[in-house]
Amino acid sequence: MPEPADFDPSDVIIDGLMTAEQLLGDPALVRQFMSVYPDVRGQLDALLAPGDRAAITIPCINNDPAVGEVSTLVLLKDRAILAWSKGLFRRTVGTSVMALASVREARIGSGPSGRGTNRVLFVAGEHDWELVLFSDKPEFTEHVRSHFVP
Repeated sequence: MPEPADFDPSDVIIDGLMTAEQLLGDPALVRQFMSVYPDVRGQLDALLAPGDRAAITIPCINNDPAVGEVSTLVLLKDRAILAWSKGLFRRTVGTSVMALASVREARIGSGPSGRGTNRVLFVAGEHDWELVLFSDKPEFTEHVRSHFVP
């Protein structure tokens, strides 16, 4: 099925980022996001379809030792997408998609790494993600967590 001519996946991403910026009131969020988005844009665009709407788009740190890089988290109605780039000269890009229906747990605090603050969000589902958010506001972390669980 062909995509509508006016569909731009970047609009989905940017709408979610603007929602996050409004919630936080911190323009640094946009700068952090822009440090990784150009590298992962192609992979994110391929995972979005007409009709997708981002509830929130944020930069975060993925505590997976295999990744451990600044990532982009996109929360949609039915799934979450995590995208990251790694490496300086031989840059590789990775993505992980988690159906929200698969989420068994989403909690704030420590995950397998043992790190525990109001900025760490541990999500267990078809994948296990431990994400460090770029916000010291517990209510923001709770807002993000609430999108993972009904």
